[in-house]
Amino acid sequence: MALDRRFRWLFSSNRQVVAMVVFATVLLLGVGIQKWWLLSQSNELPDIQTEKKTHYSKKSSSSASPKGFQPIELNTADSTTIVSLPGIGPKLTHRILKNRNTYGPFYAVIELRRIYGFDTIAPKIEHFFYVDTKLLPAQKAMGANSIDINQITEEELRQTRLLPPEICHRIISLRGKKQGFRKVEDLKKVYGMTDSLLQVIEKYAFAGSRAQDTVRKRKITFLDLNQTDSIALEQLPGIGAKLAARIIIYRNKLGFYHDKTQIMEVYGMKADFFQQFSDYVYVANDISKYPHIQINTAEVSELGRHPYVGFTLAKRIVAYRTQHGKFKQLGDLMNIKEVEKTTWEKLLPYLSFN
Repeated sequence: MALDRRFRWLFSSNRQVVAMVVFATVLLLGVGIQKWWLLSQSNELPDIQTEKKTHYSKKSSSSASPKGFQPIELNTADSTTIVSLPGIGPKLTHRILKNRNTYGPFYAVIELRRIYGFDTIAPKIEHFFYVDTKLLPAQKAMGANSIDINQITEEELRQTRLLPPEICHRIISLRGKKQGFRKVEDLKKVYGMTDSLLQVIEKYAFAGSRAQDTVRKRKITFLDLNQTDSIALEQLPGIGAKLAARIIIYRNKLGFYHDKTQIMEVYGMKADFFQQFSDYVYVANDISKYPHIQINTAEVSELGRHPYVGFTLAKRIVAYRTQHGKFKQLGDLMNIKEVEKTTWEKLLPYLSFN
């Protein structure tokens, strides 16, 4: 009876009974889904799962080759053989087999590095494998320096199976912006490129004639950065549509450019991009015709919108002006403490003390 009274509150109302039933149902469904997922995973590689306990031990976790060990042929080894190797678990084994089935046979052991998760472990396990070139289609085998990275198309690069598809796309995209690569090492700038992937590329690829050297160059005119538009900027080497638009947007925020090196402050601009087109742009000497900031009348909202000021400094400028009167020269502004001299020097071309 005492036990019944203790748990009677659980069933004191129909709502509580319904809540308990719903909770139990959700719990059972969760357990069932988890078991179903585990079963489906095990069905993909049943031989790996069944042999996992047999082949693993603390001793086998070492990356060193066992005494008398014979390398395994990478394209014919089954999952049971691969998973038994030290340092390779079921997940990596599954990825090897899946990659082999999807992209075809490996033409070199180093190609393991293109598989997700192998970037750091590949150098430690590559000596466990070898590739029997006699089993490969002779017409598809690639030799050293067989790929011209400046001429190959994205589809052809993907078909080599050397790199993940997203890396192939980024290589071709960057090649277009740079008008070709001078050397294979330039590919280090590709987002997501790892040292292991670069080693794979270096084995098969070379940088032939740069794209800009093999096509007829467009006639480029000299552009005033304060007068040009984004369409004209796109004609310059190293500038795409997005970067051209950012240059114009930043000019509007500043009011004007007083020096062409200011576009290095544009988001996404890099030194190598700038070097490609810097000789084709300039800033006219007469910048007095452009609107300047009236430092003695401008309010916080106007000052704060300028990239070189910001709202925190704008409030300090207005507060100092209110307390001490109008600014007559740059030296008066520099009396505002805790502001670097370089900030005022950058801002000076945009100020009017009238």
